[in-house]
Amino acid sequence: MKYTYFLLAALSFFSCKKQNINYQEKHIDTLEILHLNNNPFREKQYKILLLYNIKKDSKSIDITRCGFPIKKIIVPNSVDVKNFSVSQITETDQGFKIIVDWGGGCCFYIREFDFIYKNGSFYFSNLLKIFYSVNSDDIRKNLESSAWPMIFIF
Repeated sequence: MKYTYFLLAALSFFSCKKQNINYQEKHIDTLEILHLNNNPFREKQYKILLLYNIKKDSKSIDITRCGFPIKKIIVPNSVDVKNFSVSQITETDQGFKIIVDWGGGCCFYIREFDFIYKNGSFYFSNLLKIFYSVNSDDIRKNLESSAWPMIFIF
């Protein structure tokens, strides 16, 4: 029985090590890396990377498992969406959160996207919408919940 556990652990280790991606060869600059370390997804070696493609002048959020990309989210640039920025990518107890903001002049917008890990996949769970204006004390918050699947793990 102990040999079975050893074999499974060895296969898991080697399957993760063979699939590493070298982003440097593709003219990619890594702006931020988040290693997901909470259980139950720690052993799957999930990483969330905020990347800048130098040749295409574009940003993306890549989600990898064992170094293998499983999801790519293209981030709008500042020209398409005024002053768009990925402010923060953080780990939560159940998954991770991505916070983005944009706006300028008098109106600013913030969106907090929450993703939870459930049944071997990440699911989009909540969206917090925040709007505020410099010209007034008006701050509006709206929380929306969903169970739409975002990432399927094979």
